[in-house]
Amino acid sequence: MREDIQKYRDTTAVSYSVLSALSGHPRSLTETDSEEKSHYTFGLLVDCLMFTPEDYNEMFYETSVTKPGDKMGDWLEAYLNLEIPADYQLHEAEELVLQARGISGYDKRLSDEVALKKFNETCLPYLDEVARSGGRLLITPEVLQEAIAMESKLLSNEFTARYFRSDDKDVEIKFQVPFYYVFEDLEFKSLADIVIYDHKNHTLEVADLKTTGKPLLYFEKDYTDYKYYIQASLYHLVAQLAHPEYTVMDYFDFIVANTTEEPMIWRANQEHLSLGLYGGVTRFGRKIRGVYQLIEDYKWHVSNQKFDYPASVYTNNGRKLIDVL
Repeated sequence: MREDIQKYRDTTAVSYSVLSALSGHPRSLTETDSEEKSHYTFGLLVDCLMFTPEDYNEMFYETSVTKPGDKMGDWLEAYLNLEIPADYQLHEAEELVLQARGISGYDKRLSDEVALKKFNETCLPYLDEVARSGGRLLITPEVLQEAIAMESKLLSNEFTARYFRSDDKDVEIKFQVPFYYVFEDLEFKSLADIVIYDHKNHTLEVADLKTTGKPLLYFEKDYTDYKYYIQASLYHLVAQLAHPEYTVMDYFDFIVANTTEEPMIWRANQEHLSLGLYGGVTRFGRKIRGVYQLIEDYKWHVSNQKFDYPASVYTNNGRKLIDVL
C-alpha cells in the first residue's frame, strides 16, 4: 500500500465519514462498524483497480468459495464478530459457534448437534479461506470480472474518461490524494479520489467515484440519504485551503457506476456546496445539518462525553420538538 494512504488510514482526525455518521446518531462516535459488506468490498475493489492497482495482491484474495448467506450467513456473521476471550483455547471453538448461534437465532428447532453439523458443512470451507487470506478481502473470480468490466467502461466512456486520463500536457490528474488541515479548531483529514490540476489555467477540480447496485438515476436520493453533500462541501473546501494558488471550480462531481449501465456524472453545484457547509432546507422541504452545525455537535459531544442523545436534546432537557407539520 502506498505510504501516504497508509498514513492517512493510521491518522486519527475528523473526516467526512465521522460527520456523516454523527448526523445519524452521536453514538457513532463511540462505535466501530467492522462488518464486511459485499457492496463495500466491491467498491474498494473498483477503487483499487482504478487508482492503486499495485495494491491489488496486498488487499484482495481470490477464491471460488462464496460466503454463506441467509440465516446461516447471519450465524456466520455473528461468529466472526464475536470478541475472542484472552484465555481462549482451541477446544472451546464449538462453544463460541453455539454462542454465535444464540445471537443470530438460527433455527431453534434443531438440536445443537444437528445445527453444528450444518454450520461446519456450510461455513468451514469459507472460514478456511478466511484463514488463508491473511486478512485480505475475499472476492470471487466473477466479482473480479465485474469490477474489471466496470473499470473498462469508466476509462472508455465518452464522458467519464477525462477524469482518469488526459492527453493535455498541462493537465495533471492525481488519485487518492490525502489532505490534512485544521478547520474550526479541529484536525481534519480527507482522501480525494480524483484531483485534476490544470497548470496552465491554474484551475483545480475535485471528484469522487461511487459504485452502486442501484439504477444510476437513483443517485440523487443517495446524495441526501448517505450525506454525500457533506463530503462534497468538505472536499471542495479542503482543495481551496490546500491550493490557494489555484481557482477551485465551483462544483464537485460524482462519477457514479454500476454493473449494468454506462457510468454517469452527477454534479453538486455551488448552491449544493453551500447547503452542505451551512445546512438548510432542500427543495423537498428536508432539513439538513451542514458541516458547521455538525462540527459544533462534535465538539459538544466530545467535550461532555455524552452520546445517548443529540446535543440539542441534552441542552433542551431531554426534549425534541415534533417537526413534521
